[in-house]
Amino acid sequence: MHGSKRIPPSVLADVRRLLRTQRFAVLATSSGAGPHASLIAFASIDEGAGLVFLTPRHSAKYRNLRRNPNVSLVIDERPGSGGRIEGACGMTVTGTVRAVSGAEAGTASAAFLRRHWNFRRYLKEEDMVLLRIEVKQYLHTRSLSSVTPVDPRFLKRDRVPSRRKPRP
Repeated sequence: MHGSKRIPPSVLADVRRLLRTQRFAVLATSSGAGPHASLIAFASIDEGAGLVFLTPRHSAKYRNLRRNPNVSLVIDERPGSGGRIEGACGMTVTGTVRAVSGAEAGTASAAFLRRHWNFRRYLKEEDMVLLRIEVKQYLHTRSLSSVTPVDPRFLKRDRVPSRRKPRP
């Protein structure tokens, strides 16, 4: 939540849906001399608390991230060329990037490959690195008229057990 403002359930549903349905995003990094934008394939992990993506170590994107791990990312479902913007939904994600390692590597790799099975050969290349964005905030936008900040902690599903009796 942002201050005392409640996040509408429809906004949380949109954020979860975009993380589930969209496979690509635009990542913005900074070279120090200016911004750099890149199209990336991503996967959500830890119920939206993190996003993982793969990049070559020799890329401008990776060099920028080593200098400055702060990033911004746009995930959206914009209509095609000439489409109407009414009803379109998207979000800007802010966070910091770090390399995935240790026990987390297996889980993060599996999540990424579930979404992007065709990247399997790239994941095995020596020059590639799997990176995680620690999400600080989602900024949900619908039709340019509604902007709502969402803390990733509020994406976690309610863990209260159901009061319904289990089926026999």
